[in-house]
Amino acid sequence: MLSAALSWAAASQLVGEIQTNGAILANEPRVNHRRSARRGGTGYAPAARRRSSRTASWALSPQAVEAIRAQMLLPVAGREEILALRDAVIVSLQYGLCARNQEVWGLRWRSVHQTFAEVVEVISHGQLDEWGKTEHSAQRRTAIPSILVEDLDEWRAALRRSGHPARDVDFVIPGDLGCARHRARKLRTGAPYLTEGQAKRWGQKCFKEAVGQVAEMPEFADILGTTPYALRRGGISLRLRAEDPQTVAKECGTSLKMLSAHYAFAIDDLRRFGPRSVDVEWRAARAARAELQTQERARHRRKLFAWFAARGRASRVPVADALKGLARKGRILAVWQGETLVAACAWHLHDTGPPVIFDLGARPDLPARQQRRACMALLACLRDIAQALGRSTDELRWSDRPLDRVPGLRQRNRYRALVRARASAMQFVPLRPRPKFWRGRWAAKRSF
Repeated sequence: MLSAALSWAAASQLVGEIQTNGAILANEPRVNHRRSARRGGTGYAPAARRRSSRTASWALSPQAVEAIRAQMLLPVAGREEILALRDAVIVSLQYGLCARNQEVWGLRWRSVHQTFAEVVEVISHGQLDEWGKTEHSAQRRTAIPSILVEDLDEWRAALRRSGHPARDVDFVIPGDLGCARHRARKLRTGAPYLTEGQAKRWGQKCFKEAVGQVAEMPEFADILGTTPYALRRGGISLRLRAEDPQTVAKECGTSLKMLSAHYAFAIDDLRRFGPRSVDVEWRAARAARAELQTQERARHRRKLFAWFAARGRASRVPVADALKGLARKGRILAVWQGETLVAACAWHLHDTGPPVIFDLGARPDLPARQQRRACMALLACLRDIAQALGRSTDELRWSDRPLDRVPGLRQRNRYRALVRARASAMQFVPLRPRPKFWRGRWAAKRSF
């Protein structure tokens, strides 16, 4: 307890007389009380305490956590939305509950309440177990921030919308999402949980890729190479700023000695603030990240139109003409640079609804970044046309129905594959499966 108080005082500007934690400098017997020192353990010594710039990757701040979550939630072509939300929820769970990896995998919905969560099971090496890493790691109750409760409510509703069960006996992170070849294990209750391979893949692929993208930002360059366990260290360090160390140690399944040696870190991103609760700090970080994303989108839109005005010119039918009975005819929207065509969009405007895209693409000899920028400029023009006509600007539609007129089945299918590939590259998703006409009747309800 004394060491935790001195750590806070050394990191705070409110106590100028204390510059370092003297309790850490005291000689202590180097005894490992973790499970690795007990029967069946490996007996390895605990890792050395991280200091200075390495602390950012050893114990994540709420700002870094929100940046990682925002990166995971970005739409990616070919990736299901439910998987992106799952990755963000795992980060929230491990940070908000200060939990170990295996404790997150073993958490069920019946263990999550409005003000606390119960850690009663873990999934270690692909096996469900009631014994955790240490003596007090399982069979404990820990406080849960209200912002995490909101994330879990949203996650549970998303699971049910996508057709996955979210009963009390089901795991918060089910193992049957994504590819079926993972072969998630199931209990007698029918609740699937993650296998050892799935758990490893999440840390090595999903989390590592998101951290790598975030580390490209100058303010988060120091978190490169961090691991999911840094979420637990950061969560505990955040709680120690405003809570009693004895309570934190009990609820997080560790000891006061381990708190001082491995978890009580000064978070540089919070030095300018005094002690505040986890919920307040976390909400402030999420609000700041949302504001930053809004500003980034506005900046990107301004750069897009600036590039559009400087590099090219658009050839379009005036919007007023669409009101004179020409709405039933197609349009060609194009970007030119001098006499060179940069990008083109074939589109159509029905009597109602948003503009419908038939095809959109840029010159293949341009760099990928310039191709995407030119196509985005054309999409922005379509949204402006829809707004000027009072149509919906919440969505744009892409249709390959005109390709039905192409003679020859092989040629038609080749064109359709190319058009759909371009639509997928621009992050368009299928609206609904098209009905099939089979043996003289519609195989499904005919609705367009």
